[in-house]
Amino acid sequence: MRTLSRVIAALACIVALEADAGISFLAGSTPQRAQAGQPFQPIAFLLTDSAGAPRPGATVRYSFLSTLVRMDSFAGCFYDLGWNCTTTTDPQGIARLHGFIAVTASTQVANISVATAIGEPFEGKTAQLFVDPAGPVKVLTPVAGMDQHAPVGVAFAQPFAVRVTNADGLPASGVPVLFSRVDGPSIEFLGNVEGTALSDAGGNAAMAAVATMGIGPGTLRATIYDTAAGAYVTTDIAFRTTTPDGRTDRELEDMWWSGFQENGWGISIAQRFDRLFPVLYVYDANGNPTWQVIESGGWASNARYERYIGFRYSPRGSPYYAYDVTKFDIGAKGTAVDFNFTSEVTATMDILSRTPTPLNSKKLVRQDFRGDTPAPLVGIGGMWWGGPSQGGWGISLMQQAGGLFAVWFTYDANGDRTWFVMPEGRWENSNTYSGTLFKTKSASWFGSEYDASKFEIFPVGTYRFRFTDLDHGKFEYSAEGHTGTMAIERQLF
Repeated sequence: MRTLSRVIAALACIVALEADAGISFLAGSTPQRAQAGQPFQPIAFLLTDSAGAPRPGATVRYSFLSTLVRMDSFAGCFYDLGWNCTTTTDPQGIARLHGFIAVTASTQVANISVATAIGEPFEGKTAQLFVDPAGPVKVLTPVAGMDQHAPVGVAFAQPFAVRVTNADGLPASGVPVLFSRVDGPSIEFLGNVEGTALSDAGGNAAMAAVATMGIGPGTLRATIYDTAAGAYVTTDIAFRTTTPDGRTDRELEDMWWSGFQENGWGISIAQRFDRLFPVLYVYDANGNPTWQVIESGGWASNARYERYIGFRYSPRGSPYYAYDVTKFDIGAKGTAVDFNFTSEVTATMDILSRTPTPLNSKKLVRQDFRGDTPAPLVGIGGMWWGGPSQGGWGISLMQQAGGLFAVWFTYDANGDRTWFVMPEGRWENSNTYSGTLFKTKSASWFGSEYDASKFEIFPVGTYRFRFTDLDHGKFEYSAEGHTGTMAIERQLF
């Protein structure tokens, strides 16, 4: 998923990142095949910069999870959800990985993922190692349940079924078939994450399943072990999990809050496809408005559209009325934020401390700011900014039927984060919307119970949006004695 530093810093050309790194495997490195017990040929690659020049002395990383192969040494490696190793390119820019030895035959490939540690963006590639059986193996073929879908919490209409046959094509009975999820949403088999069924006289084995978590496409894998050939044999089956009305996505873009009992703070969530851009609008220890962007995150692997985890960033910049993009500093990565979307209108948000105990835990709902008068321009909701030359600030512009709710998150005279809110306005014509610009004060939000009784809102000026189309426009403001006009555009992320 995109990071704020890449979206804002890179696009704004604040800092020139090191030259992109290129990885070119040397001949014979990949793909490779070997039988169990045999070594593979050495894996090596040339690392170059964007001009094609070799990069000597550069650190590279490689990792693998497969048990089908093993390394001949673990020097420079550690285990964390698979083996993770580092090495350094030689004077010619060539990196050499540890030697690999074939362990167990399988119809699956062992992937060795390679990446560089030279700035961002970097290029990653994969070396493929196949462990071949010594002789003919059984065959596993899907026969039922392919490409079916079910809402989360509901059983799939058909069991997933495969047929096991010997190498001569005859059915193989009594073979244990393991069914398990490979990627995508979570599914369960009789209440377990895996299920085993024996093939019958016709070689068929089936297992019923229930969609339990996550929305979208997924893959189930059926696996057998052919004892005669000493090989694992697999086949994959695609499935989908959906919303109750059959969609494979959720619309989450909106302004969210904890209701009137915590009036005064909120969080905007902009969305493009399945990517989210949340910004939190709260108050510092002195009750002044501040904001944090939640970045470097993504969906949990088995919980797409349900569980999103990101990290808090607290940038600094320059005054909104004299903005200098070179002063923008995204700051260090903060603690994690864990969103659990229980539906399209309800969620929970946990802001975690360095210990397992949540520092702040909030129940979220969409904020209702619908209006009675239909808008003449529909489709302008999302995240807006001033373009690459103005990276670092933005305007969250959320639209509901007949209503707009905007928050301008920017910086004060000291370069500290601040925000202005535009909770209402009126359409002057078909493409111009204007209203009063407000600022707020309230109780400190971090690490303590929020006290909504301290919330104050007061006008500090006016604003006007002039849209030229759904993706471009101008923002005019008069705020705290300052005036300005800025070209704005929809921010793509």
